Amino acid sequence: SLLQIMSGDSWAQAIVRPSIHYNQDSDMLIGVAFVMYVAVGTFVMLNLVTAVIVDNALAASGEDKEHRIVSAKKARAEKLDTLAELFKTLDVDGSGQITYAELAEAMELEQEVQDHFALLDIHPDKAAELFNLLDVT
Repeated sequence: SLLQIMSGDSWAQAIVRPSIHYNQDSDMLIGVAFVMYVAVGTFVMLNLVTAVIVDNALAASGEDKEHRIVSAKKARAEKLDTLAELFKTLDVDGSGQITYAELAEAMELEQEVQDHFALLDIHPDKAAELFNLLDVT
């Protein structure tokens, strides 16, 4: 059967040789037909396996991209929460506003404030520049 031919299950003894002996006139044609059938079948099977592997790899890549986007959004939200916590720490008088004096005092005296700025990748020397950028008054 054709399944024996594709699986290599002793197809030469069971199918090809009896077919060649039965048709002495067309033995070369039958041999070529069987070889072509095996070559095309093997090519098709390899292409199918390759297509499945590539499809799975592309799906995993897409999931990885989505995971990176979600991770970046989560990291941004965490930084914003840290920044809000920092601003609450800086507002010593509880007015809801941070003065430059409050910022300067906190930067000089409190290691926790310096650590928060470091966590946000803001060098302590640049805190005054940041304050001037954010100051609306």
